[in-house]
Amino acid sequence: VHTGAVFASMLGTHDVSSAIELARNSFYCVNLGDLRAEHLTTSTPDAALRAQLAQRASFGAVDAFISHSWCDDPTAKWRALQEWREAFIAIEGREPNVWLDKLCIDQTNIEEQLSCLPVYMGGCRSLVMLSGRQIWSRLWCLVELFVFSEMCSAAPAVVQIVPVTPATDEPHGALATVSAGGEAGPPGAH
Repeated sequence: VHTGAVFASMLGTHDVSSAIELARNSFYCVNLGDLRAEHLTTSTPDAALRAQLAQRASFGAVDAFISHSWCDDPTAKWRALQEWREAFIAIEGREPNVWLDKLCIDQTNIEEQLSCLPVYMGGCRSLVMLSGRQIWSRLWCLVELFVFSEMCSAAPAVVQIVPVTPATDEPHGALATVSAGGEAGPPGAH
């Protein structure tokens, strides 16, 4: 979390301790079992949906930070997210709690919330990248991967890349999990 706060202080107007405190007070997650496919069809903020689904979270208690591009096919993204969810449940025996931008960022205070993004990432146990056709051309998604990898270079962490394949393509399953130490394992493992 501290390394995330250092990144956050470079993005915003807060010093490291202020960035941690601000993020701690605005850190949310969503139980993935409560999410529905229609929630991923648009990036349009929905305060009522956020109030219904998002719940306060503690650093280290959120299973995954979900990185994705809103430009990718929402149906394919949903299938990929469900594939990851099923693998997680098979290993952990419970629904995952995730950080998802649309529901975990207060869209009425977007500038301040985005400056906390690296701290939010540091509060999650893993980074799940829904890897569609657009994610690798979206600068913000690449920044998320870089920041998470950099923050976790000294501590064990997991980056999971889950392919998003449109209905016209053949599905090819989730890629292996890679830890910061370079160890591989099945999807959802951590």
